[in-house]
Amino acid sequence: ETQGQPPKGPEKEVGQIPRTFLGAVGSPTVLTKNQCVFFKLNNGARGTIVAFLFKPGEQPPQHFPVAAVVSFPAYDGPAFFRGAGREKWVPVPVNRSFSKDESGATGQRAGHATRTGLPLRAGYATVAHKTQGGSFGDSKDVEFMIAHVANHISMEKLFLGLIYTLFSRVEKDSDWALGEAIDADRITYVNSAPGMASRRWEDARLKMASAHTERKYAHLKSLAAF
Repeated sequence: ETQGQPPKGPEKEVGQIPRTFLGAVGSPTVLTKNQCVFFKLNNGARGTIVAFLFKPGEQPPQHFPVAAVVSFPAYDGPAFFRGAGREKWVPVPVNRSFSKDESGATGQRAGHATRTGLPLRAGYATVAHKTQGGSFGDSKDVEFMIAHVANHISMEKLFLGLIYTLFSRVEKDSDWALGEAIDADRITYVNSAPGMASRRWEDARLKMASAHTERKYAHLKSLAAF
């Protein structure tokens, strides 16, 4: 439910609460808002929906749940539910959030939108930004990644290093694949980007310093001389 000034765009979030919730028992889901970072219930945490909780006397589809029970493999807090296999089950309650005004301030006043809903998104796929901090591979929440990368550099110009963030999530080459072929320029653009000028200068300086060190101590390459 959204009240107040509507946000811009058909899918614009209000306070990290999606406009539409899509989920079912057994479906993968992703947190969109920090709930308890200390227990690893942070924005981007992945899990599987195991149940929905409703107020007494209410039921779907007429009523919206008050919470979704999600199994988060990375959860590191006290158990909410008794029974073996339920140690990672966490009730994610409906959250109420406020949008920001043009000054960046957040609050309940004129000009702000408020939204009440579940801070969850369907977890079948995600965007590169949300993968930051994640690790994919054997025995992980995600064991294999298929990356769909647009074959142009518009996003990389806006978010330099985005493709590195995406490709560095996996532990082994066998843990991922490209959904479509891309040109080499799409990967190497970061090396020629204007924003990387200082990095290129530093790389050149280190390369020169390394060459100087090798020349100065060339005699130590011999084990006997060393």
